[in-house]
Amino acid sequence: MRPAYSPAPPPPPPPPYPPPPPPLPPWGMPFMPMPMPMPMPMPMPMPPRWGRTPPPPPQLPPLLRSIDPDILQGCCVEADRSVVVLEQLQSLRSVLPEALHPHLDGVIGELGHTVRHLRDVADKAQVHLGRVPQVIDYLNVVLPCLSKTLRDITAFYEDTTLTTDRRWRYMYHKLSNELPGTSLPARFIMYNQFLKLLRLLLSQLVPPLSIRPPVPSAPSRYSGLSPFCERGRNHAVEYSKT
Repeated sequence: MRPAYSPAPPPPPPPPYPPPPPPLPPWGMPFMPMPMPMPMPMPMPMPPRWGRTPPPPPQLPPLLRSIDPDILQGCCVEADRSVVVLEQLQSLRSVLPEALHPHLDGVIGELGHTVRHLRDVADKAQVHLGRVPQVIDYLNVVLPCLSKTLRDITAFYEDTTLTTDRRWRYMYHKLSNELPGTSLPARFIMYNQFLKLLRLLLSQLVPPLSIRPPVPSAPSRYSGLSPFCERGRNHAVEYSKT
């Protein structure tokens, strides 16, 4: 007896082309790392021309390399401080009676010359680098004294416990009595004459001086303390902290 007929199972369906992408995860697109770029080849150094080694880069002389840059930058710092003090004195002049204007006008006029001389010295020092060592010791003399005078004027100006009339009177007499026989305008005249000679020395319009003023080894921002006026000795430590 023959077995009952049973048909063959149907063949499996062919896979779709192209295959479907995998399902996305619930948090979005899967992270696909970016291919790393190929490193750029380093340029090869050019061989020296005519078989000679290249010359070394230019350098400053050892004397100029030993100069403290804060000394030359101090001219710009004190020039900016002088501009601030000049504006303070001009605002003080606008509220003072006319009887007090002559002495104040003298200080304002000389302070304007101080700003110009300081900036001229800083500019000429960048042009005449070879003559900078001749003026370093002199800048150590004048810059600390000038800075202390300007800060004293600012302290009197900002003293709100006094009236404007008393501020100017106390400022004038206190600073004039620090150096007997030298008023406040005369002090700025000395500063300006000193800075003018430094400017001429940088331009070599005058021969260099053979005698330099002594500079004590007290701590100071400009690597020296000025013997130009006696009050600088009492503020050496305070000046080095500013």
